[in-house]
Amino acid sequence: MGRSEGHWGFPPTLPLSSLTLHELDTLRTKRIEEGYAPNTINHELTVLSSAWTMARDARCEVAEGMKFKRMKVVQKTRWFTQEEFSAVLRELDPQTPIAGRSASRFVPRSDSKIFHERAEAHDMFIALCLMGGRWTEVATVTLRMVQETVATLYGWKTGRERAVPLAGLLKEVVDRRSTTAEPGQIYLFPGKLGIETARSGPSRAITRAISNAGCNAPHLVKMHGKATIHSTRHTFASWLLQGDASLADVQQLLGHASITMTMRYSHLDGRKVVDRAASILGGVHL
Repeated sequence: MGRSEGHWGFPPTLPLSSLTLHELDTLRTKRIEEGYAPNTINHELTVLSSAWTMARDARCEVAEGMKFKRMKVVQKTRWFTQEEFSAVLRELDPQTPIAGRSASRFVPRSDSKIFHERAEAHDMFIALCLMGGRWTEVATVTLRMVQETVATLYGWKTGRERAVPLAGLLKEVVDRRSTTAEPGQIYLFPGKLGIETARSGPSRAITRAISNAGCNAPHLVKMHGKATIHSTRHTFASWLLQGDASLADVQQLLGHASITMTMRYSHLDGRKVVDRAASILGGVHL
């Protein structure tokens, strides 16, 4: 039941035949007291459920009548406001002083590793927010997939390509990186096939900048959920819906196979309905 002492809160020698509803309830209560998120607790329960099912199907001795009841999860679609977007970019600016080992602050040298990571993270954050792609989709954009006004993203989950517009800050980033690309460079953001582990530096820089920009203040996390790198994808959809884009437009640009996935943003689309209704009702006179 465990790879090391105390894994999943159980002794590593605990057999599945001794796993009872009481042990599951104890684990669930312990995880809640430790402050774990419902999704994390449900992941543990899913792993335990899979182990129990595999053992049962293999005709091993297991406890009967097990019910791996998952915790209720309230989905919160966290996205960045324009102010938060600007604040994160300021934190990622390579010229912004950072704290050293002492109380002093310093600007990294242009040839240092941290300067390069922040420069990469700065451009990557803009691309993530304005392309609406997942990390791997954006990190694997090649120079050939970028045209004058449009970029092509390959959806690794759907196996389909989709086009997104290049405008404003995104076009500035793409033009600059395309112009300064080295001979033989394939990717817009050079890396080992855009794999997350090969880009852990920029990834860490973005995560750190999000926190330093105040985007994960306790009251914000409680109301809207924790801001992460994936929040950039929600930001893309939210900004579009706050403009004139429809849910169908956002579905196509995000590459969702079903409109059901896009419906999580319907509360933003509903604001436009309220605005239109206010405009109509405001014309009623005595």
